[in-house]
Amino acid sequence: MGIVVFLASFTEASASAQETTHLGDVTVSATLHAPEGSSCPSEKKLLDAIRRSLSHAPSDEGPASVEVVIAVDAKGNVGSVRTIGRDADKTIGKRTTRAKSCVHLAEALVLIVVQTLDPLADESTSATIDGDDTDAERGSTETPAADDDRKSPATPSPSPRSGRRARHPQAQPLPSSRRVVFGAMAGASVATGIFPSLTPGAYFGLWLGTARSNGVEADLRGSQRLEASTTILFPSTLDLGEGSFQFRGVRPQLSGCPTSFGTNATQASPCLSLGALWVDASARDFAQNTGTLSVVPYVGLGAMVRVHLTDTIGLRLAVDASAFLRRAEWVLRPVGVVHELAPVSFGGTVAVESLRP
Repeated sequence: MGIVVFLASFTEASASAQETTHLGDVTVSATLHAPEGSSCPSEKKLLDAIRRSLSHAPSDEGPASVEVVIAVDAKGNVGSVRTIGRDADKTIGKRTTRAKSCVHLAEALVLIVVQTLDPLADESTSATIDGDDTDAERGSTETPAADDDRKSPATPSPSPRSGRRARHPQAQPLPSSRRVVFGAMAGASVATGIFPSLTPGAYFGLWLGTARSNGVEADLRGSQRLEASTTILFPSTLDLGEGSFQFRGVRPQLSGCPTSFGTNATQASPCLSLGALWVDASARDFAQNTGTLSVVPYVGLGAMVRVHLTDTIGLRLAVDASAFLRRAEWVLRPVGVVHELAPVSFGGTVAVESLRP
């Protein structure tokens, strides 16, 4: 079964045509969408560059398919390489890069494709796309960071017989550089041990952290984050026969999550929190109506799971246990103790959170 490699680029308004060639048992298809007048190389030039840059036949242990996407618009030139493995799980990998010009971006992506098909090509391969338009743009544009992957042609070429097929090429990871990421959260919560009955609430917050990023997307595995949130507790009313006692409250909280682990699609984080429970309790329909405001600090321990929905949106699921640092009870004369705060409260939150990479 052959390997299929797709090269594509997307722009808002363009015309396209497909070119196909064969490299051993590999079928390579190139489709280019770019604005009219763009200096992007044609489909044929992309295929010729891949053919020239491959010094050996593609490895039969390589991925089942490789999809290369070039996005050229007013925001810049961004390209990504997506690989699908041959194993039963169809392992998917993705690498994203950007460049100052479409020519440099195309050359960088050609090099990534070549290195994916021939794992040892990175020791000696350089990618060049021929053509008058591309040569002119290459000469008038500074070399972008994406071209740093190229090696000098003077580097000795490895032996084609020395363990070339022993390695299974994988999608290259995101750069190890870290940057600040942040976002907002909104959702619903539920807690026990605060009011006389199970207490729902509305959850809002902001978060700030650090993560590995290439400027286009963030890898949240191993990331750290600090969260500032507030939960508005829905009112709870206790019927006392002669009247009622109503509780309302809010829980501002600061949480720190020192690390995270998991996959690109799902990450889990342990979190420590510090907050305060504000409760406004008031008696209704009694001869003498009274009200009190209580503030009870607490510390908490919890776990948070983030499920990837899109590059900028995630689903946040969290559970926690909060230990109150002082005792609190509400007394109504002549009834006596109306309600007592539990020593520990357990809760859960479901929220949608944004991500700014």
